[in-house]
Amino acid sequence: MPDNQQTLRKKTPMHLQSLAFIDLETTGLRTTRDRVTEVAIIRYQNGKELDRWSQLVNPDMAIPDQIQQLTGIHQGMTDPAPRFAELADEIRDRLKGFILVAHNARFDYGFLRNEFNRLQEQLHCQVLCTVKLSRRLFPAQKKHNLDALLIAANIPAENRHRAMSDAQALAQWFQGLPERTGSDALDQAIEQVMRQQALPSHIDPGAIEALPDTPGIYRFYGENELPLYVGKSVTLRSRVRSHFYDDRHSDKEMQMLQQIRRIDFQQTAGELGALLLEAEQVKQLSPVFNRQLRKKQQLMSLQWDGTLKKAPRILDASSLNFHQCDQFYGLFRNKKDADNTLRNLAEEFRLCLKMLGIEKGRGACFGSQIGRCDGVCAGREDRGSYTERQSNALNRLKLDAWPFPGALVIQEDAQTPYTNQKRQSRQSDFLLFDNWRYLGCFDGLQQANERYQDKTAQTRLPAFDRDIYKVLIAQLKKQGKHLILHPLDALSPEYKADGN
Repeated sequence: MPDNQQTLRKKTPMHLQSLAFIDLETTGLRTTRDRVTEVAIIRYQNGKELDRWSQLVNPDMAIPDQIQQLTGIHQGMTDPAPRFAELADEIRDRLKGFILVAHNARFDYGFLRNEFNRLQEQLHCQVLCTVKLSRRLFPAQKKHNLDALLIAANIPAENRHRAMSDAQALAQWFQGLPERTGSDALDQAIEQVMRQQALPSHIDPGAIEALPDTPGIYRFYGENELPLYVGKSVTLRSRVRSHFYDDRHSDKEMQMLQQIRRIDFQQTAGELGALLLEAEQVKQLSPVFNRQLRKKQQLMSLQWDGTLKKAPRILDASSLNFHQCDQFYGLFRNKKDADNTLRNLAEEFRLCLKMLGIEKGRGACFGSQIGRCDGVCAGREDRGSYTERQSNALNRLKLDAWPFPGALVIQEDAQTPYTNQKRQSRQSDFLLFDNWRYLGCFDGLQQANERYQDKTAQTRLPAFDRDIYKVLIAQLKKQGKHLILHPLDALSPEYKADGN
């Protein structure tokens, strides 16, 4: 848009700008499968009608009986009409430079965009949805469908469900708003609605609307397919839309949004699968704007047998064996972090630095000489009493033992709200774990078991991952009805009651 036109638009009150009130009739509700049968556009400038245009459209498909009864448009009317391809240029020209105004704009704009996509063309418009505008202006009004709006505004509804009649009724409702709400309040509401719908110019709105509102992960890519961000949600489309439509962005998020060039997604059956896939993908792709999950850290841990025969020792956590073993404490970035943690515990619980393995040599530790150790190293404190105190201190850091004798498959079933979504492609995920390590997602229990029994695969177990550990611990503790546990060996007594 030329700079002088942008300046003019900014100075013109929102309700007096160039507006194109549009309504479509279609063969059904599916934007990707159904087709347009009629289109009407009424254009306004400075609050006055500029022109109006309508046209029947040959949908190249049968019009269902119920749609014919609703709209009155039948096959005999559309068969001789031009196809959308013959009308595309006319429609594009009429919308150029105008704000597209529609009731439930996602429906009309979605159909238009899909019709243009079939021609391998794109349509981009500024859009104002009057459903959202009505909700913002009249929050106490219970219903915001077009019939409800017309009744509230005392506008007679004539020949409903024909494109021109509905577009005219919508335009009439809109033109009456300044008197009902005041021009300033109306302009402010329009700006708020349109700002929430705004997307960067390089993002195709259709890419967001094509997302299913089901569990899974989404990925943002920048120039040259650079991975920018991986996120997860139980409602993908809603979560992705929130990135763009929420006006409370941080500077980093604004920077990310301006760099996005492509969005894709991967569905899961539920939240657990999404959490695991997110952690896995972030480490594989190292997206620019993922901070917490992306680092592949070589973690350290402490092992202690609960006695004073041996001091806690620092081990590489990547290969720890958690099978029925409860001797591991804490996860640390390096030996220095582990050492500092032990020193802090020693100061808080009056622990002996020698018993903790920090000081070497014979005789009493330095802490006992300055009153920070009660002298277990010099025979002044009972060893049993000290052992209990050191155990209580380290238990703050204790890692859970793997509670199963072998591997575990968690069957995650899609929850009821998701199964109502027509685009929920995964009804169940079978997630394989062993020794707190995630071994993959499978389509069935048999496939997961075959992977577990594969001796070659057993030699390629992934390293221990703190993020996977935390996710799995949390899920096992809350274990909802949609999670079914399938231990591949006999269940440990701890889980027999609710392992299903």
